[in-house]
Amino acid sequence: MPISDIDAKISHCQRILSSLPRSDPLTLSLVDELARQFNNRYVQSGRKEDLNRAIFHLTQAIFISRPSWGIDDQNIVQIFFLLAFELHRRADHFDQPSDAHYCAEYFRYLKSQPLEAFDVPSDQVRAFLAEALAF
Repeated sequence: MPISDIDAKISHCQRILSSLPRSDPLTLSLVDELARQFNNRYVQSGRKEDLNRAIFHLTQAIFISRPSWGIDDQNIVQIFFLLAFELHRRADHFDQPSDAHYCAEYFRYLKSQPLEAFDVPSDQVRAFLAEALAF
């Protein structure tokens, strides 16, 4: 997908988010979508800023999730996995040891969860944990 299309999606999500109260249940899905689009843009651009924005929005999604919104645990575990993965990517691509430390902690936590129930590949969690520990 061209960066111009990704930028259009980012702008669309940001425009909608700016008109919603933070307590709106739609906020979580928009923040999650922003994280995914910034990740897509990072894959195209290789710019650290795009990866930083993806990590920021994934972190934000975890903090704003609320059980009262009817968000299932699967989405939160998947978002947490993506956050750990992006921290792993940033540690690897930009030599940031502190990211390796946090992603190792997050993958260690995820390893103790019933990942198959959340559609998170347990073999990838173990592999990323080993790589993070090797950093």
